[in-house]
Amino acid sequence: LDRDDVINAWKAYISQLFNDIRQDVEVDEQNLEGPSILKSEVLHAISIGKVRKAVGPDEIPMEAIKLIEEDNLDLVVKLFNRIYETGRLPEEWLKSTFVVILKKQHPKACNDYRLISLMSHMLKTFLRVLHARIRSKCEFDLDDAQFGFR
Repeated sequence: LDRDDVINAWKAYISQLFNDIRQDVEVDEQNLEGPSILKSEVLHAISIGKVRKAVGPDEIPMEAIKLIEEDNLDLVVKLFNRIYETGRLPEEWLKSTFVVILKKQHPKACNDYRLISLMSHMLKTFLRVLHARIRSKCEFDLDDAQFGFR
């Protein structure tokens, strides 16, 4: 196989792997507003970010995000709130770098490799803020007797 054949095989494999056949969900746009993202939420999301991890396409390591000073943190909070209000992520955050890791000794097909996706640490930080909000809402709504699937 030449290089182009290999690239095309991986493109086809990844397209099939990430083909989302779910139906779109109806969203009540009247009821989408929530409270603004707070600096404390962003600080917490940054504090739990893992260091010494591979960077995404933007090449910003988590170590650099953890070094953001107070003045610049306000800009991050402002950015996160803008994204939260508009529902639009920066284009760069929507890109991922795929890395393949060998699973089997003598690979013959794409599924003989483990495929991982490296994404922006800024996106991960933003998603941590959203995850914490969703989790706290779910915890509030769940009965105290609910133990599984928390």
